[in-house]
Amino acid sequence: MNTIIAAAAGGITSVALKHRIAGTYEARTRYDVGALCNGILIGLVAITGPCNNVEPWAAAIIGVLAGLLLGLSTRLLIKIKVDDPLEATQVHGFGGLLGLFLTGFFDRDEGVFYGGDGKQLGIQVAGMVAITAWSIVMSGIYFFTLKKLGKFRVPLIYEIVGLDYFEHGGPVVKTSD
Repeated sequence: MNTIIAAAAGGITSVALKHRIAGTYEARTRYDVGALCNGILIGLVAITGPCNNVEPWAAAIIGVLAGLLLGLSTRLLIKIKVDDPLEATQVHGFGGLLGLFLTGFFDRDEGVFYGGDGKQLGIQVAGMVAITAWSIVMSGIYFFTLKKLGKFRVPLIYEIVGLDYFEHGGPVVKTSD
C-alpha cells in the first residue's frame, strides 16, 4: 500500500508543479505525461528504502516531497548544464537520496518523528555521503576514460539523424510540422 501511495503522490505532485518549480513551464508542458511518469518513478524510488516501516500518511508525504524534488533537481541540472533528457539522475539519484534521508525521520522504530535519538538519521546521512562519493569517483573515472578515448559523445550527424539509423540500420522517420 505504501508503494502505491508514494507513487501516486509523487506523480500527482510532479505533474502539477514540476515545470513551475523547474522554470520550464509552457503551454505545451501543462499536461506533461513525462512529468507524471517520472513523478511516479521518483515516488517509487524514494519509498523503496523505508517502505516496510512507515505509516501510510508518511508514504504520502514522502511521495509529495519526491515530486517536489523532481522539479528542484531538474532546475539544478539545467542550471549546471547536465544533459539528462530522461531525468534518470533526478529519479534515481536524487530520489534515492531522499528516500535514504527520510528513513531517518519516518521509520516507526528508530525515526526522529517516533522518538528516535537521531542515531538512525546519522546512519542514513553517512550512507548518503558514502554512496554519493563512490558514485562521483567511479562515474568520474568512467567518463574521463570515455572522453580520452573519444567515445564520450557520438558524432553530431548521429545525433541529428538518430542513433537508430546508424547503430541498428533502422529507417529515418520524418515527422511533419
